[in-house]
Amino acid sequence: MIWPWLLLTGLRCRRRRPGPDVGLAVTTVLLAAASAVTMALLYRPGYDPTRVYDGRDTRAFALLIGAALASVWPSRHLRGEVTKPARWALDGAGSRRACRFRRAGLAHEPVLGVPVPRRADPALARHGADRGCCRLTGQPVRADAGVAAAALAGRPLLRHLPDQSSAYLACQSALNVDQRRHRWAPRLVAQVTAVACPLGGTWVILGSMPLLHAPLSVRGAQIVDAAGNPVRLAGVNWGGAHQDGLVPAGLDKLHRDEIARRIVGWGLNHVRLTFALGTFVNNNGSLKTGPADTARLAANPDLAGLTPWAVYQAVTESLTAAGLAVIPNCQLLYPGWCCSDADCNGLWYNDNWPSSTFTSTWLTVAQRFAGHPLVIGYDLKNEPRPATISGTKVTPTWGTGGTGGRPTDFQQLYGNTASEMHAADPAKLFFCEGLNYAADLTRAGAHPVTGSNVVYSMHDYSWFHPSGQSQADYFASMDSHGGYLVTQGIAPLWVGEFGIDTGTRAAMTAGWMAQFRAWAQARGVHWCWWELSAQAVKGTEPCTNAVKALDGTRETFGLMAGQDWLGSQSEMIALLQPMT
Repeated sequence: MIWPWLLLTGLRCRRRRPGPDVGLAVTTVLLAAASAVTMALLYRPGYDPTRVYDGRDTRAFALLIGAALASVWPSRHLRGEVTKPARWALDGAGSRRACRFRRAGLAHEPVLGVPVPRRADPALARHGADRGCCRLTGQPVRADAGVAAAALAGRPLLRHLPDQSSAYLACQSALNVDQRRHRWAPRLVAQVTAVACPLGGTWVILGSMPLLHAPLSVRGAQIVDAAGNPVRLAGVNWGGAHQDGLVPAGLDKLHRDEIARRIVGWGLNHVRLTFALGTFVNNNGSLKTGPADTARLAANPDLAGLTPWAVYQAVTESLTAAGLAVIPNCQLLYPGWCCSDADCNGLWYNDNWPSSTFTSTWLTVAQRFAGHPLVIGYDLKNEPRPATISGTKVTPTWGTGGTGGRPTDFQQLYGNTASEMHAADPAKLFFCEGLNYAADLTRAGAHPVTGSNVVYSMHDYSWFHPSGQSQADYFASMDSHGGYLVTQGIAPLWVGEFGIDTGTRAAMTAGWMAQFRAWAQARGVHWCWWELSAQAVKGTEPCTNAVKALDGTRETFGLMAGQDWLGSQSEMIALLQPMT
C-alpha cells in the first residue's frame, strides 16, 4: 500500500501548472520498473509465491502506472476526446453488462469472456476486498456493492483490457471530478479510492483469472482453446476423495482457496480431482446423504455438515475460482486404496457395483458441471487392470467388442459413456486411459474411441520400466505404447499420472525421471503429477480389506510438504516448471 501514498505525496507537492507533469510520470515509471526488477530478483521458483500472486509487488506496478497516468493526464482531456454519443454508448453497454451479471450472480472473466459462478467467499473479506469490485473495471456483481465499487462503476467507459489501460481507465472514472475548481481534497479521496480499492482487490483479480481459455477442444494431436490456440495441460493430482475419508486430502490443514492459490503459484493450470463411485453414491446409484467427517474439514469449517459430494463440488469451485481447470477422475468403484489386481476394481463393474451405477454416477457429475467452462473434461476410469469377478479373473481388452455378462472392452465403454455424457455436456474433453494400469495404448490408433474431443491418457512410473533402461530404449518404449498418437498426429496424449519420491534428489534429477522429462518435452505431451498431498490419508484396499496407507504418514510423491502443508517440494516444482 506504499504506492498510493507515494503518488499522493507527488500529487500534493507537485507544482500546479497546466498540462501533464512529465517529471512525475517518469519518476513513477522508474519506480515501477524498480519494483518489478526487485521482485524478479527476490522470487525463487518453488518457494512461497504469495507476494507475486497476491500482487503486493509485481502487480502493484501495473496499477501504479495506470494511477500515474490518470493523475497527470486530467479527466478533462479525456472528456474532450470522447464524444457524448460515444460516452453514452459505452456507459450503456457497461451498465447492461453489470446489470446482467448482477441478476445472474456472476463475476465476469474479461480475459476469457466467460462468466464463472461465484458464491459468498469469506476469503475476500479476509483480504479486505469488496466482492462488488469486479477486476479493475469496478463493475458491481451484486446489488449491495460497496461505495468504493459503486464509485468505480459509475462510469463504465472502460473495455476489458488485461493491461495497464484498464487501471488507467478505472482511475480516470474515479477521478472524474471537476478539476477546474482546483480542489485537491476530492482528488485526494478519489486517488485513494482509485488506487487502494483495485490494489486491495488484486487477490480477487488474479485469483479468478482462468489460466486456460475454455472451452477446450481437440484438433488433430493438439488440445486447443476457444480461440483455436494450442494449449498444454500441466497439472497435479489431488487425491483423497477416492479413499476412506471420502474428501480431498488436506482440508483439515489449509483452506481450499489457499491450496488453490499455491497450485497456481507453482505455474500449473489444472487439477485432476479423484473420486470413487462410493464417494458420492450407494451401489444402487442413489446419492449418499450422510455428512463428511468433520475432523477432515477442520480448516474449512463452512463445509461441515455437507455430504462428500457437496464437499467435492465446493473444492471444484475453489479451484476454478483461482483460475485452475479441473478434470474429475473416477479412481475406484468402492472407496479405498488404489490400485492392484487384488482390489476387484480394475473394470467399471464388479460383483457389488453394477455397470449402470458407473454410467449414472458419471451422468450426475456431467449434469452438475454442464456449462462450467473450467471443468474441462472427465477422466473416465483409472488404470484398467485385471479384476476378479465371481471368482474368475477378468482381463480388460480394447476393440474386441462384446456386451455379454462380463464385458471387457474399454474402447466400447469409453465411447458409450462419452456419448451419453456428451448429451448432457457437449463442450468437454473425454480422457480415456490405456490398458495395463494405463500404460498401454497400442491398440488405440487402429481402434479409436468413437466421438469427438477424445484425449488418450497414459500413466508412467519408474517401476513400469526395466532397471538401467537407456534413454533411447525409454523413448522407443513410450512411443510404441502411446507416444505414436502424437508423433503421427492421431490424437492428444495426456500423462495423467507420473511421479517419484520427492525426498531423494538423485531420484528427481536422474534415471527414469530425467528420461521422462526429456521425452515429455520432446513429444509435447500434456501431464499431471501424482500427487499434491503432503501426508497420506487412510486407504484400505477394496476386496482384501488390507490397510495400505495411514493418516499422517509422509506422502512420498507429494508436492506439498510439512505436517501443516505450509511447505513445498521446491526442487521438484522447479524441475517441472520448464515443462509447463
